[in-house]
Amino acid sequence: MMDKNELTKREQAKRAKRQLILKSAMDCFIEQGIAQTGIRDIADHAKISLGNLYNHFRRKDELIAEIARIEAQAIAPLISELQTVPAKSADLKPFIDAYLRQISSPAYAILSVEILAAAIRQPKLAEPFEANRKAMIKALVQNTQATTADLEMLLDAIEALGMRCGLEQRKPRRAEKSALYKLAETLT
Repeated sequence: MMDKNELTKREQAKRAKRQLILKSAMDCFIEQGIAQTGIRDIADHAKISLGNLYNHFRRKDELIAEIARIEAQAIAPLISELQTVPAKSADLKPFIDAYLRQISSPAYAILSVEILAAAIRQPKLAEPFEANRKAMIKALVQNTQATTADLEMLLDAIEALGMRCGLEQRKPRRAEKSALYKLAETLT
């Protein structure tokens, strides 16, 4: 019979292995593209057996769904922050700045492009990412006078700038951020 410490160690090892596989999958997706990456490529990158990988993830789409879960965890503090501001009085500058910081890295931009391309071929892959976006829009709607359509447009603009900055490997320029602030003020 196992004691709690042994079970905890086993759980920790299992979580660590899942994290290794996810990191390897993201690295492969970024380096080779999702369509060009096979499960064997991910196992090789993680330096584990194919069977070991299959113990954690049976298909590539399960890995992509897990990436969406990680994204949900990353945006949760942004949503939480929006929810603590009194309703209909949100200054969106802190949100815009924080979200841009999250999404403007080169790795994030490349992975986003890869996921978008894969989702065009397999629309189901987009569903968990769309749920993340809807959660952000819902929090924004609760804190502004804006419509859902206006806030979707604002998120599109933020994400476009973040992706451009990531792909160009640069930080957003002051003028670009200023334009986003003005757009937010106009829409909200």
